[in-house]
Amino acid sequence: LCLVLCDIFIIPTLLRNYVEFDGKGNLLIVFGFQKATYPVSKIRRLRETSNPLASLAASFDRIELRIGYEELMIAVKDKEEFFAEIERRCPQVEIVRRASVSKSR
Repeated sequence: LCLVLCDIFIIPTLLRNYVEFDGKGNLLIVFGFQKATYPVSKIRRLRETSNPLASLAASFDRIELRIGYEELMIAVKDKEEFFAEIERRCPQVEIVRRASVSKSR
């Protein structure tokens, strides 16, 4: 019974785990039963991290997002593509790489 209850919470996390841009200028983050939408224009900073804290990420190769005064971590399949898309949609964003700052406008 305990394993079945754990599966009820773990399986949706594995099946529903994605980040996408909607047609309204928002970033949609879905992680299991959790779903959050943030305006791309409010993103202030992206930072590569491998922080093991609990977050909306199923990987330790994460991106920390600073949105307004809120911070959250996500994981995406292609970080370079994600960074490029964020840069295109929100030119004022600061992107901090592990080794160095790649862009700061």
